[in-house]
Amino acid sequence: MVNTDDERDPPPPPPPEKKLRELTSPCLDSEPLCITLTNPVELKSSMIHHLPKFKGLPGEYPNRHLQKFHHKMTSLRKGTEDSDTAMLQAFPFSLIDMAEEWMYYLPPGSITTWTEMKKLFLEKYFPATKASAVRKEISGILELTGESLHEYWESCSHRQLI
Repeated sequence: MVNTDDERDPPPPPPPEKKLRELTSPCLDSEPLCITLTNPVELKSSMIHHLPKFKGLPGEYPNRHLQKFHHKMTSLRKGTEDSDTAMLQAFPFSLIDMAEEWMYYLPPGSITTWTEMKKLFLEKYFPATKASAVRKEISGILELTGESLHEYWESCSHRQLI
């Protein structure tokens, strides 16, 4: 039996055209997040609501955010079953605005421990260049007569806020 052109299946229709915005945006429904959890723990919505928020703005202090986050998690959470997993699982809820966007662009499945998340967070929001600038500023301090380092630092912090 000879197969002629008339007997062939018609070609499939072309896929619907997508806008450039759709092509360049990740599809969050099909892409897993950067965090991979082996044994997720239950997080209560009331606890998530009380977490401190970090936006990723230049004047924010990432180390202070981690301190506040740790304090809230340890004081609000009952029990100690795998606290690192709970920290890792809850941390994305403490990020908003630019910081939240940063997290969504991390490679899928790239973070498996709380230590990895803290390291990436600090590399992003407290990079080595910032640490170097702080060291340089500290080494260039001129102490006034009777002024302690704490007093100097407080006066610098106050001037930066103005």
